[in-house]
Order: sequence, then structure tokens, then C-alpha cells
Amino acid sequence: MRRRAPQRGKDVQDLVQPTARYRLRSVRSYLIAVVALAALPGACDRTPPPPATTRPAAKRVVSLAPHITEIVFALGRGSRLVGVTSFCVYPPEARKLPKCGGVIDLDLEKILMLQPDLVLIHGQSENAVRFCRENRIPMLQTSPNDVATLYDAIVEIGRALGCQDRAQELVASMKADIQRVRQATQASPPVKVFLSMSPETGPVRSLYTTNGQGFVSKMLDAAGGENIFARTDVRYPKIDAGELVRRQPDAIIELQPGKTLSPDERAMRTREWQAIGNVPALTGGRVYFVTDDFAMIPGPRIPLLAKRFAELLHPDLKGKLEPAATSRPPSSTP
Repeated sequence: MRRRAPQRGKDVQDLVQPTARYRLRSVRSYLIAVVALAALPGACDRTPPPPATTRPAAKRVVSLAPHITEIVFALGRGSRLVGVTSFCVYPPEARKLPKCGGVIDLDLEKILMLQPDLVLIHGQSENAVRFCRENRIPMLQTSPNDVATLYDAIVEIGRALGCQDRAQELVASMKADIQRVRQATQASPPVKVFLSMSPETGPVRSLYTTNGQGFVSKMLDAAGGENIFARTDVRYPKIDAGELVRRQPDAIIELQPGKTLSPDERAMRTREWQAIGNVPALTGGRVYFVTDDFAMIPGPRIPLLAKRFAELLHPDLKGKLEPAATSRPPSSTP
């Protein structure tokens, strides 16, 4: 039976709210879009198709998320990838692979042309799910919303690629790397931290953070930090400046993944924070910037984020923490 390629524009626009119809331009934008799509009505009320893990190990794989691409490479199966999204830039080999658009503007015709025997999908991307069903393409959906579900996703993907043992080894390695950071910081008193996930246009114009459920906060915990909004019910809440002052953080960490900040820009943003008021983080000069591209990607490199946080909060550890095993360049061996 000939596979039918759906109309690209219609599929995307019918399934995405008007406010989400924009072209994503950064890792931050990608993650915000994933969160938004997961929250759309009906995103979680469909019965998933039969699991791809019951089929033979996939040989031609399309990855529809940066963290999934990183997982596949970390499992040593990068050579099986025949297509990725435009946001998949790590490892460097991923940049050379055919691009299938982004979260909102998936190039469905391109995916069909690549003839995959498995499409790896993040969460409930309805247009991708419907496309795979209509064209009888095996798919695997994973939703790593926290560290535990990330480990589960790695194992599921490993099973689908016929390398479950390697997946278990990768998970064990990540856990060991994180534990190594935790042990290095556990003797020090916890540092109260405000994790800023605010827009790039100015940190104090709209204050956003994350609660304690996600991997960013968990890596902060391992690094000897204490997320001052960890117990907030909303995953990514908007914060009132007065409430931030009331909680008196000892440090502020701005997450700006993939952004290059010159010394002058860092100094300017630090001055902007002074408008918040009198908090220890500002009087003590402890405003930090994390621009590493892995800072908001729930993938195999999350131990590097724990290490990065630990070195910021505990300067005496800089250069002393053993490099995370998962930071080694991934293999593409089939």
C-alpha cells in the first residue's frame, strides 16, 4: 500500500493553537514549545499505538527532539539516524543529518521520503503521531519530564534499537556521575538559589522559574543547591518580585542555553537584577549565568549540569570534580 503524505500546512495549523504558530529559533524556544504542545486539549487522551519495542531493532530512525538524538548517539546507534529536527545540533555529527523541520513546522513529506522504520517522538505531538499512524510507520513516544522518566526513556529507546544492555549501562553511568557530584557537595550547607528561566530581553521584566519536579532542579539539589521555589505546584511558574525578595536567595542562576554573553552583557544583566531589591544574592555578588547548550536538554548530559552548578555554588570544587563519564563524545557505532 502506498503511503500517503498529508498536507503539511494543514496538519500543523489544525493541531496547533494560533499563538503557537511561530518558527522556533533556539533550544529555549524548542523546550517552551514542547511544554505548550503537551498542554493542548486532547494531547493526552489518545490510546497509543502498539509499542515499537515489540518489533525488530530499528535500522532507519528519525528523531524528533534534540534529547532523543543525543540519547541515540550516546547508545552508540547514531549511524542508524536518517533524519533529525533542525534543533538537533549535538553531537556535531547530528548537524550533518537530513533535517525534518521543528516542533511546530515538521516536514512530514521529508520524513516520508526518508523511509524510516521507526520515528522517535517526544510526548504527545499529535501531528507526528497522526502522520505515523496514517502511514503505518512504527513510532515510539517518550516523555522525560523528570530524571526518573528520562532514565525510563533511555531504556525504552535502547530496547527499540536492540541495545537494552547499553541503555542500562548509560543510565548507571549517569547515576554514578550525579552521585559523584552529590558526594562532593554534601558536607557543605545548602545554598538557597533562584533558578531564573526568564526571557532573554531582561531578567526582571518577567520572572519565571521551575519547581522541584524537573531535572534542572534535581541537578541543583545534587550540586548542593536549594531551589527556593521547589514546592510550587506549577512546573514553570511566573514569580512576583516581592515574593523573590521575601525568600532571600543566596544565589541567582540565569539559564541562557546556547546564548553567548560578553562580559559587558553579563555586567549589564547583573545590574538589572539590582532592581529586585535587597537580597543576599545581589549584595554578595552571586549572580551566575549558565549558557551551556545542555542546560535545558533532558538527555545524557544532565550530569554536566550538576557539575556546572556545583562549581558555581562551591568555587573550591572548580577543577576538582571528575569529568562526567557521559560527557565523553558519543559513539556512532551500529
